[in-house]
Amino acid sequence: MKNKKIIIIIFSSVIALIIIIAVALFIRQKNLKQTLIGEQPVTTQTFQADFLSEKDKKAVDISTDLRVQALKRSPDGDVMVYKIIRSDSDITDPAKIAPISPNLKQ
Repeated sequence: MKNKKIIIIIFSSVIALIIIIAVALFIRQKNLKQTLIGEQPVTTQTFQADFLSEKDKKAVDISTDLRVQALKRSPDGDVMVYKIIRSDSDITDPAKIAPISPNLKQ
C-alpha cells in the first residue's frame, strides 16, 4: 500500500513537471514570435511608376496613345520589359514581381 502511494506521488509529480515544462515552452515560443515580429521594421515605401515617354514608345514600336509602364530598363536606359496600363490597378511595383523561371533568382 505504501509503495502504491509513493508510485502515485512520483507519477503525479512527473506529469505535473511535464505540464509545467510544456506551458513554459509554449509561453517562450509565443514571446519569441512576438519579439521577432516586433523587431522587423515596418516600411511603407511607395514606388514611383516609370511610364514610357513618346520617344520610348516609338523605340519599341508601341502606339503613343497607350499608357505603358517600364518594368525593367537596361543600364543604358532602354526599355527591356514593359506593361500596358489600362487602369491604375494594373500598375505594378517591379520589385514585387517574382521570376517566371524557378531557376532564376533576383
